[in-house]
Amino acid sequence: MKLLILLIISLNIFAQEIPNNNRLTAEEITYLNSKKELKLCIGPDSMPFEDFGKNGEHIGLTSDYYKIFSENLNIPINLVYARTWKESLDFAKDRSCDIISAMQTEERKQFLNFTSPYLKTPLVIATKNKANFISDFKDLKNEKIGVPKNYAYVEELKKIYPNINYVEVSTIKEGLKKVINGELYGQVGTLACIGYFFTTDFAGSLKIAGKTDKVNLELGIGVRNDEPILFKLLQNEVENIDESFHYKVLNNWINIKYTHSIDYSLVYKILFLIFIIAIFIIYKQLLLKKYNEKLEKEVEEKTKLLIDSNNKLKKSEQILKVYNQKLELKIKEEVEKNIKIQKKLFITEKISSMIEMVNNISHQWRQPLSLISTAATGMLLKKECGILEDKEFEENCHLINNKAQYLSKIIDNFRNFVQNDRNKKIFYVEDAINDFMDLMYDLIYKEQINIILDLEKDIKINGYENDLIQCFINIFNNARVALSEKNIERKLIIISSSLIEDKVIIKIKDNAQGIPLELLDKLFEPYVTTKHQAQGTGLSLYLTYNLIVSEMQGNIEVSNTTFIYENEKYQGAEFTISLPALK
Repeated sequence: MKLLILLIISLNIFAQEIPNNNRLTAEEITYLNSKKELKLCIGPDSMPFEDFGKNGEHIGLTSDYYKIFSENLNIPINLVYARTWKESLDFAKDRSCDIISAMQTEERKQFLNFTSPYLKTPLVIATKNKANFISDFKDLKNEKIGVPKNYAYVEELKKIYPNINYVEVSTIKEGLKKVINGELYGQVGTLACIGYFFTTDFAGSLKIAGKTDKVNLELGIGVRNDEPILFKLLQNEVENIDESFHYKVLNNWINIKYTHSIDYSLVYKILFLIFIIAIFIIYKQLLLKKYNEKLEKEVEEKTKLLIDSNNKLKKSEQILKVYNQKLELKIKEEVEKNIKIQKKLFITEKISSMIEMVNNISHQWRQPLSLISTAATGMLLKKECGILEDKEFEENCHLINNKAQYLSKIIDNFRNFVQNDRNKKIFYVEDAINDFMDLMYDLIYKEQINIILDLEKDIKINGYENDLIQCFINIFNNARVALSEKNIERKLIIISSSLIEDKVIIKIKDNAQGIPLELLDKLFEPYVTTKHQAQGTGLSLYLTYNLIVSEMQGNIEVSNTTFIYENEKYQGAEFTISLPALK
């Protein structure tokens, strides 16, 4: 009863029965005669405000107002059926309906003109009866709160209380059911709507735990903004309503009744019922006392068993602790063993690379040494014959010096690679790629591989340069063998580098027709190889993965790719290395 009285006080609805008179202008009468009917959109499942009845008729509070508007304007107002509130708004937007009961928003003002509100009601929150009173909605930030979908006042709530965990529901009634089931802490709605469902579906199950004065439902008539005469007519209707009509409508749809006399027969019945309940409570208390005595004995016995179990558990924990210590020691030994194996594998692979590079260097030295020998013996012979000219002598000296510098650079590169330098340093990616090219020069030349470089300048890395060169060598050797085994006529290896945000991206791709799909996902596992068994151990790419991921905090991926080079289409494998850029 308190809820329903509060509903009467809180609703500020401007309404009246407007007597039919001759207050319309000739222009308005002409408009209504040509209009013939007004099409109305309403919000389905929005009782007690409005809904479609069993036969599709307009029911709810707003239906009484539109009946009066229809009589006063002497024009039928017919419903446009919609399944949801959003569908009703869409109909209003595309002019399928002329008027709609709605709250004004900036978005809706683009296609509707709004009359003054003819219904104002505050927002409240319904919760379970045991919930605490809510003095301010901002205290709800840690709770799930239901709100009806696509309602304008929900947009205002979200602006004022952005930290609430809002959960959209299709209807207020659905949200109240979720509160009872414990899916929601509370459901927000208008006082009129919540009060209606309290009296029809949820009597005694829920309570109103609080309300907000910062947001209200202000329901006016949204009129299509391309018909100003219609807006003027309906605005005039709203302005000429008095409060007595509101109470009549409210009693029709919420059924508020007052009792002005006391029914003493009912009082006697209540007192008798209280007496019976008191006798029942006393009887239950006696039974409860006996049950408690029995329960105390059982608790005492269970407590003893629990103490025994706890002591056994403590012993088990001590045994488990000793076992865990032994297990940790075993795991530590295994890890150390694996690290040693890893180091041995790395050394083995590096030695293999060094042997191959020594062979390369021996080939690379032959041509420069031959030129040096030819120039020196030629000058010596011409000197003995007295025909050595100063210009030729100077040119040959420059040639000998340049070739000596070239040989020295090869030795420096090889020495830097061989040294087990495990100190991090800052280096240029381009320099590491060029050093790798120098070390592999003879193999590249001998096997006629076209190396295409697309390198971004001045990219720096803080890491292990020799490890990165070793990775380049391992990937190059896999590509080189694949190109040779598949008899590729035009052998291509394309190397590119770029800086993307905070990552250095290095890509190496070939045209060796790609890697078999059954090997692609496990290529970085140990003892997996794409080469013939006699040519590979299956460790080079496994070690490459560990150097990139574990040692340099990067990532490496491989995939098959198709690419265009010089108007020709090729297929092959592409390795993508990602490393942290120097900040």
